[in-house]
Amino acid sequence: MTEYRTSLRRGAALAAVAVAALAAAGCAADAGPDAAPTPSAACAPAWEPGRTALDYTFEGAERHASVFMPEGTAPVAAVLALHGSNNNVDLILDVSELEQTAAEEGFVLVVPQGSVPGNADGLWAWNVPGVVTTAEVGTPTESANDVDFLADLVDRVKTEGCVGDVFATGYSGGGRMISATACERPGLFDAIAPVDGLRAGVPEEQSDGGWAPDPATCDPAAGTPVLSFAGTADPINPYDGGGAGYWQYGVQTAVERWAAIDGCGASSVDSPTGGVSVTTYTGCAAGPVVSYVIDGMGHTWPGRALEAQAAYASVLGATTDLVDANAVMWDFFSAQAS
Repeated sequence: MTEYRTSLRRGAALAAVAVAALAAAGCAADAGPDAAPTPSAACAPAWEPGRTALDYTFEGAERHASVFMPEGTAPVAAVLALHGSNNNVDLILDVSELEQTAAEEGFVLVVPQGSVPGNADGLWAWNVPGVVTTAEVGTPTESANDVDFLADLVDRVKTEGCVGDVFATGYSGGGRMISATACERPGLFDAIAPVDGLRAGVPEEQSDGGWAPDPATCDPAAGTPVLSFAGTADPINPYDGGGAGYWQYGVQTAVERWAAIDGCGASSVDSPTGGVSVTTYTGCAAGPVVSYVIDGMGHTWPGRALEAQAAYASVLGATTDLVDANAVMWDFFSAQAS
Protein backbone atom coordinates (compact mmCIF):
# COMPACT_ATOMS: atom_id res chain seq x y z
CA MET A 1 0.00 0.00 0.00
CA THR A 2 1.04 3.57 -0.64
CA GLU A 3 1.68 5.89 2.27
CA TYR A 4 1.09 9.64 2.12
CA ARG A 5 3.84 11.43 4.07
CA THR A 6 4.08 14.50 6.27
CA SER A 7 7.43 16.04 7.21
CA LEU A 8 7.15 14.50 10.65
CA ARG A 9 6.33 10.91 9.73
CA ARG A 10 4.50 8.87 7.12
CA GLY A 11 0.74 8.97 7.46
CA ALA A 12 -1.50 5.95 7.54
CA ALA A 13 -1.70 3.92 4.34
CA LEU A 14 -4.74 4.76 2.25
CA ALA A 15 -7.09 1.92 1.53
CA ALA A 16 -7.80 0.70 -1.99
CA VAL A 17 -5.14 2.84 -3.65
CA ALA A 18 -3.74 -0.08 -5.61
CA VAL A 19 -7.19 -1.03 -6.94
CA ALA A 20 -7.94 2.59 -7.79
CA ALA A 21 -4.63 2.93 -9.58
CA LEU A 22 -5.51 0.00 -11.84
CA ALA A 23 -8.86 1.62 -12.60
CA ALA A 24 -7.14 4.90 -13.41
CA ALA A 25 -4.71 3.14 -15.71
CA GLY A 26 -7.67 1.57 -17.48
CA CYS A 27 -9.26 4.98 -18.01
CA ALA A 28 -6.02 6.35 -19.41
CA ALA A 29 -5.76 3.41 -21.77
CA ASP A 30 -9.25 4.18 -23.07
CA ALA A 31 -8.48 7.85 -23.65
CA GLY A 32 -8.44 7.30 -27.42
CA PRO A 33 -6.92 9.72 -29.89
CA ASP A 34 -5.99 12.27 -27.19
CA ALA A 35 -3.54 9.82 -25.61
CA ALA A 36 0.13 10.66 -26.14
CA PRO A 37 2.49 8.15 -27.77
CA THR A 38 4.31 5.65 -25.59
CA PRO A 39 8.06 5.32 -26.19
CA SER A 40 9.66 2.02 -27.10
CA ALA A 41 11.83 0.10 -24.67
CA ALA A 42 14.91 0.98 -26.78
CA CYS A 43 14.29 4.74 -26.51
CA ALA A 44 17.23 6.94 -25.48
CA PRO A 45 16.38 10.31 -23.85
CA ALA A 46 17.12 13.32 -26.03
CA TRP A 47 18.19 15.44 -23.05
CA GLU A 48 21.38 15.20 -21.02
CA PRO A 49 21.27 14.96 -17.20
CA GLY A 50 20.74 18.31 -15.53
CA ARG A 51 18.75 21.35 -16.69
CA THR A 52 18.06 21.98 -20.38
CA ALA A 53 16.12 24.82 -22.00
CA LEU A 54 13.43 23.58 -24.39
CA ASP A 55 12.39 26.30 -26.85
CA TYR A 56 10.25 25.71 -29.91
CA THR A 57 7.47 27.23 -32.01
CA PHE A 58 3.97 25.92 -31.46
CA GLU A 59 0.96 27.21 -33.41
CA GLY A 60 3.00 30.25 -34.45
CA ALA A 61 4.08 31.22 -30.94
CA GLU A 62 7.48 30.80 -29.30
CA ARG A 63 7.15 28.53 -26.27
CA HIS A 64 9.62 27.81 -23.51
CA ALA A 65 10.12 25.12 -20.88
CA SER A 66 12.87 24.03 -18.53
CA VAL A 67 13.63 20.30 -18.52
CA PHE A 68 15.53 18.60 -15.70
CA MET A 69 16.82 15.07 -16.34
CA PRO A 70 17.99 12.97 -13.38
CA GLU A 71 21.36 11.26 -13.34
CA GLY A 72 21.76 7.52 -13.66
CA THR A 73 19.17 5.06 -14.93
CA ALA A 74 16.32 5.78 -17.33
CA PRO A 75 13.71 8.13 -15.82
CA VAL A 76 10.73 6.44 -14.21
CA ALA A 77 8.17 9.08 -15.28
CA ALA A 78 7.79 12.80 -15.97
CA VAL A 79 6.20 15.53 -13.87
CA LEU A 80 5.02 18.82 -15.37
CA ALA A 81 5.08 21.72 -12.88
CA LEU A 82 3.18 24.87 -13.85
CA HIS A 83 4.00 28.25 -12.33
CA GLY A 84 1.35 30.59 -10.95
CA SER A 85 0.00 33.83 -12.39
CA ASN A 86 2.47 36.72 -12.56
CA ASN A 87 5.18 34.17 -12.00
CA ASN A 88 7.75 32.31 -14.06
CA VAL A 89 9.77 29.11 -14.43
CA ASP A 90 12.60 30.18 -12.11
CA LEU A 91 10.26 31.23 -9.31
CA ILE A 92 8.38 27.93 -9.12
CA LEU A 93 11.66 26.01 -9.27
CA ASP A 94 12.96 28.05 -6.34
CA VAL A 95 9.79 27.76 -4.25
CA SER A 96 9.01 24.09 -4.89
CA GLU A 97 12.56 22.68 -4.91
CA LEU A 98 11.18 20.05 -7.30
CA GLU A 99 14.50 19.61 -9.09
CA GLN A 100 15.92 18.18 -5.87
CA THR A 101 13.01 15.76 -5.63
CA ALA A 102 13.39 14.79 -9.31
CA ALA A 103 17.07 14.02 -8.74
CA GLU A 104 16.28 11.91 -5.68
CA GLU A 105 13.33 10.01 -7.17
CA GLY A 106 14.51 9.70 -10.77
CA PHE A 107 11.77 11.47 -12.72
CA VAL A 108 11.96 14.05 -15.51
CA LEU A 109 10.82 17.49 -14.35
CA VAL A 110 9.34 19.76 -17.03
CA VAL A 111 8.47 23.36 -16.13
CA PRO A 112 6.75 25.21 -18.99
CA GLN A 113 6.08 28.94 -19.30
CA GLY A 114 2.58 30.32 -19.75
CA SER A 115 1.47 32.36 -22.77
CA VAL A 116 -0.19 35.37 -21.12
CA PRO A 117 2.17 38.28 -20.26
CA GLY A 118 2.10 39.17 -16.57
CA ASN A 119 2.13 42.58 -14.91
CA ALA A 120 5.91 43.00 -15.32
CA ASP A 121 8.59 41.91 -17.77
CA GLY A 122 9.56 38.29 -17.30
CA LEU A 123 6.32 37.32 -15.55
CA TRP A 124 3.67 35.12 -17.15
CA ALA A 125 0.28 33.51 -16.61
CA TRP A 126 -1.77 30.74 -18.19
CA ASN A 127 -4.64 31.07 -20.65
CA VAL A 128 -6.99 29.01 -18.49
CA PRO A 129 -10.14 28.10 -20.48
CA GLY A 130 -13.06 30.31 -19.54
CA VAL A 131 -11.21 32.70 -17.25
CA VAL A 132 -8.48 35.35 -17.35
CA THR A 133 -5.87 36.49 -14.85
CA THR A 134 -8.06 39.33 -13.56
CA ALA A 135 -11.30 39.15 -11.60
CA GLU A 136 -13.30 38.97 -14.84
CA VAL A 137 -14.48 35.86 -16.66
CA GLY A 138 -13.60 35.49 -20.32
CA THR A 139 -10.68 34.55 -22.55
CA PRO A 140 -7.54 36.64 -23.01
CA THR A 141 -7.34 37.98 -26.56
CA GLU A 142 -4.32 37.16 -28.71
CA SER A 143 -3.20 34.44 -26.30
CA ALA A 144 -2.16 30.95 -27.26
CA ASN A 145 -4.26 27.87 -26.59
CA ASP A 146 -2.39 26.57 -23.56
CA VAL A 147 -4.37 23.32 -23.37
CA ASP A 148 -3.16 22.43 -26.87
CA PHE A 149 0.36 23.51 -25.95
CA LEU A 150 0.43 21.26 -22.87
CA ALA A 151 -0.90 18.34 -24.91
CA ASP A 152 1.88 18.87 -27.45
CA LEU A 153 4.44 19.18 -24.66
CA VAL A 154 3.30 15.88 -23.14
CA ASP A 155 3.80 14.22 -26.53
CA ARG A 156 7.33 15.63 -26.72
CA VAL A 157 8.16 14.59 -23.19
CA LYS A 158 7.00 11.04 -23.76
CA THR A 159 8.88 10.74 -27.03
CA GLU A 160 12.06 12.66 -26.24
CA GLY A 161 12.20 11.87 -22.54
CA CYS A 162 11.40 8.17 -23.01
CA VAL A 163 8.70 7.96 -20.34
CA GLY A 164 5.30 6.36 -20.34
CA ASP A 165 3.64 8.20 -17.44
CA VAL A 166 3.26 11.97 -17.20
CA PHE A 167 1.90 13.62 -14.07
CA ALA A 168 1.22 17.30 -13.40
CA THR A 169 1.36 19.68 -10.49
CA GLY A 170 0.91 23.42 -10.47
CA TYR A 171 0.95 26.32 -8.06
CA SER A 172 -2.02 28.73 -7.84
CA GLY A 173 -2.87 29.72 -11.45
CA GLY A 174 -0.80 26.74 -12.59
CA GLY A 175 -3.09 24.56 -10.50
CA ARG A 176 -6.10 26.09 -12.23
CA MET A 177 -4.46 25.37 -15.57
CA ILE A 178 -3.79 21.69 -14.93
CA SER A 179 -7.28 21.30 -13.48
CA ALA A 180 -8.82 22.77 -16.63
CA THR A 181 -6.58 20.65 -18.84
CA ALA A 182 -7.69 17.50 -17.02
CA CYS A 183 -11.28 18.60 -17.67
CA GLU A 184 -10.68 19.17 -21.39
CA ARG A 185 -8.14 16.42 -22.12
CA PRO A 186 -8.95 13.41 -19.93
CA GLY A 187 -6.15 10.87 -20.00
CA LEU A 188 -3.46 13.42 -20.89
CA PHE A 189 -2.13 13.38 -17.32
CA ASP A 190 -1.96 10.15 -15.34
CA ALA A 191 -2.70 12.18 -12.18
CA ILE A 192 -2.72 15.81 -11.07
CA ALA A 193 -1.69 17.44 -7.78
CA PRO A 194 -2.51 21.17 -7.66
CA VAL A 195 -1.04 23.26 -4.83
CA ASP A 196 -3.37 26.07 -3.72
CA GLY A 197 -5.20 25.86 -7.02
CA LEU A 198 -7.56 22.89 -7.58
CA ARG A 199 -10.56 23.83 -9.71
CA ALA A 200 -13.38 21.83 -11.27
CA GLY A 201 -14.85 24.18 -13.85
CA VAL A 202 -15.58 27.87 -14.37
CA PRO A 203 -17.23 29.52 -11.33
CA GLU A 204 -20.95 30.12 -11.74
CA GLU A 205 -23.12 32.14 -9.40
CA GLN A 206 -26.08 30.23 -8.00
CA SER A 207 -29.63 31.45 -7.39
CA ASP A 208 -28.92 31.74 -3.67
CA GLY A 209 -25.92 33.99 -4.27
CA GLY A 210 -23.38 31.26 -3.66
CA TRP A 211 -20.88 29.89 -6.17
CA ALA A 212 -20.26 26.47 -7.69
CA PRO A 213 -18.41 25.02 -10.68
CA ASP A 214 -20.36 25.16 -13.93
CA PRO A 215 -20.61 21.41 -14.67
CA ALA A 216 -20.71 22.05 -18.42
CA THR A 217 -17.15 23.42 -18.23
CA CYS A 218 -15.73 20.31 -16.56
CA ASP A 219 -17.50 17.17 -17.70
CA PRO A 220 -14.72 14.90 -19.01
CA ALA A 221 -15.44 11.54 -20.59
CA ALA A 222 -12.98 9.98 -18.14
CA GLY A 223 -11.70 10.99 -14.74
CA THR A 224 -8.23 11.73 -13.42
CA PRO A 225 -6.68 10.82 -10.05
CA VAL A 226 -6.48 14.03 -7.99
CA LEU A 227 -4.38 15.14 -5.02
CA SER A 228 -5.00 18.63 -3.64
CA PHE A 229 -3.13 20.81 -1.15
CA ALA A 230 -4.83 23.81 0.46
CA GLY A 231 -4.43 26.06 3.49
CA THR A 232 -7.22 27.31 5.73
CA ALA A 233 -5.65 30.80 5.84
CA ASP A 234 -5.10 31.27 2.10
CA PRO A 235 -5.76 34.96 1.30
CA ILE A 236 -5.60 34.48 -2.49
CA ASN A 237 -7.73 31.36 -3.02
CA PRO A 238 -9.76 31.39 0.22
CA TYR A 239 -10.52 27.89 1.43
CA ASP A 240 -14.23 28.60 1.92
CA GLY A 241 -14.59 30.60 -1.31
CA GLY A 242 -14.22 34.17 -2.52
CA GLY A 243 -11.18 35.94 -3.90
CA ALA A 244 -10.84 36.90 -7.56
CA GLY A 245 -13.54 36.06 -10.08
CA TYR A 246 -11.76 32.92 -11.25
CA TRP A 247 -11.76 31.40 -7.71
CA GLN A 248 -15.09 32.11 -5.94
CA TYR A 249 -16.20 28.60 -4.94
CA GLY A 250 -14.41 26.88 -2.06
CA VAL A 251 -11.71 24.24 -2.20
CA GLN A 252 -13.92 21.54 -0.73
CA THR A 253 -16.48 22.19 -3.47
CA ALA A 254 -13.78 21.57 -6.08
CA VAL A 255 -12.68 18.38 -4.33
CA GLU A 256 -16.24 17.06 -4.15
CA ARG A 257 -16.82 17.79 -7.85
CA TRP A 258 -13.71 15.78 -8.79
CA ALA A 259 -14.88 12.96 -6.52
CA ALA A 260 -18.13 12.92 -8.50
CA ILE A 261 -16.28 13.02 -11.84
CA ASP A 262 -14.04 10.13 -10.75
CA GLY A 263 -17.02 8.06 -9.62
CA CYS A 264 -15.99 7.94 -5.98
CA GLY A 265 -17.96 6.54 -3.10
CA ALA A 266 -17.64 7.40 0.55
CA SER A 267 -14.90 9.55 2.05
CA SER A 268 -12.86 9.20 5.21
CA VAL A 269 -10.91 11.82 7.14
CA ASP A 270 -7.56 11.23 8.82
CA SER A 271 -5.18 13.49 10.72
CA PRO A 272 -1.67 12.08 10.29
CA THR A 273 -0.26 14.91 12.41
CA GLY A 274 -1.71 17.85 14.29
CA GLY A 275 -2.96 20.62 12.04
CA VAL A 276 -3.27 18.40 8.97
CA SER A 277 -6.54 16.92 7.72
CA VAL A 278 -6.53 14.35 4.91
CA THR A 279 -9.79 13.45 3.18
CA THR A 280 -9.66 10.34 1.01
CA TYR A 281 -12.44 9.25 -1.34
CA THR A 282 -12.66 5.52 -1.86
CA GLY A 283 -14.27 3.24 -4.40
CA CYS A 284 -13.38 5.63 -7.22
CA ALA A 285 -13.78 4.27 -10.75
CA ALA A 286 -11.15 6.62 -12.19
CA GLY A 287 -8.55 6.76 -9.44
CA PRO A 288 -8.33 8.21 -5.94
CA VAL A 289 -9.20 11.75 -4.88
CA VAL A 290 -7.21 12.94 -1.86
CA SER A 291 -7.36 16.37 -0.21
CA TYR A 292 -4.74 17.73 2.19
CA VAL A 293 -5.89 20.72 4.25
CA ILE A 294 -3.30 22.43 6.45
CA ASP A 295 -4.45 24.65 9.32
CA GLY A 296 -3.13 28.20 9.16
CA MET A 297 -1.27 27.78 5.87
CA GLY A 298 -1.52 30.59 3.34
CA HIS A 299 -1.03 30.60 -0.42
CA THR A 300 2.30 28.80 -0.13
CA TRP A 301 4.06 25.57 -1.13
CA PRO A 302 3.99 23.16 1.85
CA GLY A 303 7.29 22.10 3.35
CA ARG A 304 9.75 23.74 0.95
CA ALA A 305 11.76 27.00 0.71
CA LEU A 306 10.15 28.22 3.91
CA GLU A 307 12.48 31.18 4.46
CA ALA A 308 12.13 32.40 0.87
CA GLN A 309 8.34 32.15 0.97
CA ALA A 310 8.15 33.82 4.39
CA ALA A 311 9.49 37.00 2.78
CA TYR A 312 6.08 37.32 1.04
CA ALA A 313 3.97 36.54 4.11
CA SER A 314 2.21 39.91 3.98
CA VAL A 315 0.74 38.92 0.61
CA LEU A 316 0.67 35.12 0.60
CA GLY A 317 0.21 34.26 4.26
CA ALA A 318 2.03 31.72 6.40
CA THR A 319 4.25 28.85 5.34
CA THR A 320 4.14 25.40 6.94
CA ASP A 321 6.50 22.53 7.68
CA LEU A 322 3.69 20.14 8.65
CA VAL A 323 3.56 18.59 5.17
CA ASP A 324 6.25 17.99 2.56
CA ALA A 325 4.17 18.43 -0.58
CA ASN A 326 6.88 17.00 -2.83
CA ALA A 327 7.13 13.75 -0.90
CA VAL A 328 3.36 13.37 -0.65
CA MET A 329 2.72 14.02 -4.33
CA TRP A 330 5.48 11.70 -5.52
CA ASP A 331 4.05 8.91 -3.37
CA PHE A 332 0.66 9.64 -4.94
CA PHE A 333 1.99 9.78 -8.48
CA SER A 334 3.97 6.58 -7.99
CA ALA A 335 0.79 4.78 -6.97
CA GLN A 336 -0.83 5.73 -10.29
CA ALA A 337 2.13 4.67 -12.45
CA SER A 338 1.49 2.06 -15.13
